[in-house]
Amino acid sequence: MRKTYLIFAFAMLLTSNMAHAQWVPAWMLPNTIASGGFIGGTEAYFKYTEAYKCSPPNSQLFTNSTELLASLNYTQCSFGVPGNAVGADQQWLLIPAYAGMSSFGFNSSFQGFPLYNGTVVVTHCGVGGTASSCPDHPQSIYSPLFSGLEKSVGIAKGAFGLPEGVLPMPAHDYVIDDYDKFADVDWYTIAVYVFDPNIMPNATTGACMQVVPSNLTSPTANCLTSIGAIQRAMTNSSSSVAAGNSRNPIWRFMGNPTMQIAVPGNPTVAEINNSNSNLRVPYAVRNYSYYHIPLNNPPPSTEVILVVIAAGAAIVAITLRLFEYHRRR
Repeated sequence: MRKTYLIFAFAMLLTSNMAHAQWVPAWMLPNTIASGGFIGGTEAYFKYTEAYKCSPPNSQLFTNSTELLASLNYTQCSFGVPGNAVGADQQWLLIPAYAGMSSFGFNSSFQGFPLYNGTVVVTHCGVGGTASSCPDHPQSIYSPLFSGLEKSVGIAKGAFGLPEGVLPMPAHDYVIDDYDKFADVDWYTIAVYVFDPNIMPNATTGACMQVVPSNLTSPTANCLTSIGAIQRAMTNSSSSVAAGNSRNPIWRFMGNPTMQIAVPGNPTVAEINNSNSNLRVPYAVRNYSYYHIPLNNPPPSTEVILVVIAAGAAIVAITLRLFEYHRRR
């Protein structure tokens, strides 16, 4: 009996501590309304508020072709051409292109994250249609460049049962430059290919780590958590790019660039704010980490409270079962 009371007391103490904790790890939360991101070098919380938009849709962006018509059965969103940026703020999607086709779901991890030299690259959003994909995102996306990329790796009739030119939404991190606190904002997309593994931030901490040799004095100096870092990386050549991409078909297809990143369609820093996709995603941004959500300031959200209540109920249920077991003995 004494054991039972001790277990019950421990359970209540654990539940109480969870309710008053300073943070809750994101893996405890249902990934149905939010994801992580970076703003000005720090972590942020992106809460999705409405359905994404393909503005204007692909059917208005491209000339009618057999490839386009086939793609419209799967997606109206695309990379590679400017979309509608009117009335929206800009967001940059950092695609770990140095991980090759793994960024699009080819031989990625079972969760849907890219793999680089056998190591999982955890991103804010995993590959479209996988367990780690972000809510309110298209599952797949079209680009005329994708069909050329597919052919360069020997895929003649489309991948994953999709038409030519259509691939799963690539894994990516988010970076924004400014935000209206708690406001519901439309964000237009600028896709960025990251070719230097040393400046791809850890999604949960924002830290960068040197993983390939570099001729730079500070290989991780342009860690991509801010627009300033993106601008610098556009014009910064590094030996780590060639060292980290020697067998990468995306790098070869893009012409073996030497700069740390490439922004398709926007080759200069002056064009860094120009959209190169028609994807628009509405969300509100909060200035704390999605991965370590504070409960005291701001107040806990409904989903956090539900998780704490559910955890407490589970602990109490287990305790009652143990109590019944000892009573019968």
